[in-house]
Amino acid sequence: MSTTYRSTARVERFRREGYPLATSTLGGWIKASADLVEPLYRALCEEVLASDYVQADETPIRVLDRNKKGKTHKGFYWVYHAPRDGLVVMDYQRGRSSRDGPTQFLVDYKGSLQSDGYQVYDEYDKKDEHGDDKYENVTTYNCLAHARRHFFDAKGNAPELAEHAISEIRKLYAIERDLREGDSSPQNRRRVRLEKAVPILERFKEWLEANRGLPKSPWGKAVYYSLVRWEKLCRYTEDGRIEIDTNLVENAIRPIAVGRKNYLFAGSHDAAQRAAVIYSLLATCKKNDVNPQLWLTDVLSRIPTHPAKRVHELLPHRWENSKV
Repeated sequence: MSTTYRSTARVERFRREGYPLATSTLGGWIKASADLVEPLYRALCEEVLASDYVQADETPIRVLDRNKKGKTHKGFYWVYHAPRDGLVVMDYQRGRSSRDGPTQFLVDYKGSLQSDGYQVYDEYDKKDEHGDDKYENVTTYNCLAHARRHFFDAKGNAPELAEHAISEIRKLYAIERDLREGDSSPQNRRRVRLEKAVPILERFKEWLEANRGLPKSPWGKAVYYSLVRWEKLCRYTEDGRIEIDTNLVENAIRPIAVGRKNYLFAGSHDAAQRAAVIYSLLATCKKNDVNPQLWLTDVLSRIPTHPAKRVHELLPHRWENSKV
């Protein structure tokens, strides 16, 4: 990954064990390993794009840039999670625009796309010059957890109103909790949501419209955030496959957040992408309860001679069935 702090720490660990290594040697090993599993990463991307339901999010990463002396570049990992199969892809890009992120990676995607309220995802709701949907094969959903956070932020400004809003959202999450503990089939989730969640949402919307507050106040901004996204916030009730929020993809991002505490930056844009390859495969291991060390040890020994057309057999979610 070419991250200075982590590489130095690992060199010291090897030295204490009696194996003195140069930092460049360790960095070379990591690069060689990432190159070996690159075909697996590409296969993982293909499987995520073939999924009919993807959650998306992004998180920043500082990267050394030779063209910016004394400064680092703020790049982004765009993260795509297919919940039904437990697949995670992290795509490193130098920017946070729609062109850098989802409209590039998801250019031919067909299915359900769930995200937070970041405006780049609004591209999927736009019309073309003829008034037709530009992405007619993509159905967009938003995240209720993000809406809830805005109401939490408004508690200092309008405590009683914010607490009521949070309590209404809490009722919706209680329905989801009961579904997880009982019959969580998509058919039943849709039936229960239509029966129990939709009436709550309808009353909640009427209440929000009657209590908008000052537009620039924290409360007013919280209400606006929800109402302008209302259709996409409620759309999960119509499809039992869709989650109420994007917490699952946010959980997939946590290893990056932990990593940022152990190293300050990636050593180059290429290193940041190699890190994305490794992060993606290990995050998919975690989603599928696969021991990452055992998986990586086995795959690194097998992939040089494994048939290229069958490389998908070595992906973490299929690994146990592919071992010989």
